[in-house]
Amino acid sequence: SPPLPPHPRLPCEGAMATSHEELHTAIAMALEPVSHLEKEYEIDKLNEKICQYFLRALKKLTFGSRPWEQLVDEFADHAFGSLFTGLAGREWLGELDLLGAFDCAIREKFPKFIFVASRKAQYQRVIQEAYERAFDEQRFFPILWEFTAATLEDKKDQKKLYEAVEVGRGAARNATKQAGLQAPQATLAEFMRVWVRQTVVQLRQKTGGTAEGLDKLLSEDSAKHFFTQLVEADGLPVPMVSEFGKPPSGWPVIDEVVQEAYSATAAEEPEAPDAAAPEPEVAASEQAPEAAPVKVRGRAEGYGRAPAAPEDEAAWKAAMARRAGPAPSSARTVYA
Repeated sequence: SPPLPPHPRLPCEGAMATSHEELHTAIAMALEPVSHLEKEYEIDKLNEKICQYFLRALKKLTFGSRPWEQLVDEFADHAFGSLFTGLAGREWLGELDLLGAFDCAIREKFPKFIFVASRKAQYQRVIQEAYERAFDEQRFFPILWEFTAATLEDKKDQKKLYEAVEVGRGAARNATKQAGLQAPQATLAEFMRVWVRQTVVQLRQKTGGTAEGLDKLLSEDSAKHFFTQLVEADGLPVPMVSEFGKPPSGWPVIDEVVQEAYSATAAEEPEAPDAAAPEPEVAASEQAPEAAPVKVRGRAEGYGRAPAAPEDEAAWKAAMARRAGPAPSSARTVYA
């Protein structure tokens, strides 16, 4: 495709215009490979819309409310949720690499103390993990809904299946990350095993805690077909597929892990429902060593350009303490 024209100063009128220039430039770089595929908006208008998704997501954050790492995750959820909702139906959307723009947007509003040189490796790791998780989840949700709606007719049953698969996939991502597996087949198979297993656990909890209720909602054969469709429609996490490759069509692991999950749940006593999916325990010997610093693609220039004073971080922590309020009295038992 032809190169993009010089980027005009788009979204931020008056004094605010210059402050978003780096964000617009990063978005323009991300759009260049797919600009010829967009049929509705001119490229400058599309850049403007994406910039606004980031800026509005920043406004939803309450700074000083909790650790900055958690706010990066929240920002990623807001930004990419808006992106995939506002630009739904575009096949090229999942091909965008907006990590550089994500980085620039964080620098618009987040406190300067997180950009100091001593935190460089931590910052890079946090934003890349948040970006890859949130972007991949938003990419996956329309795929999940398509096959959920095709598998079940009842709206309540669709909701149960959708939520169970979403929770199971998150548990699988966490489990494989903790295990630190390196072999491609072992990693993909473990992800699939945990994903299916935790989905089945969630479904059983949502269907009265019985194997009969589970089978009525989604039988073992239906589950095999359902997960096969998800995987073949690019339902595995993109970072994992990029690193290890996509499984072959008719991947036998799916049938194996579905059968294993249904056999296990049939033999168990009903489990008490939890607010969140339980994460599989990982033996201490299998814990992954601390990850090496991750190189962030397309990061804005000038890392740590604005030095942060030590009191900035102290003020952030003080704000969190004020929001938390006084600790509960030792004479009173507090239940979660």
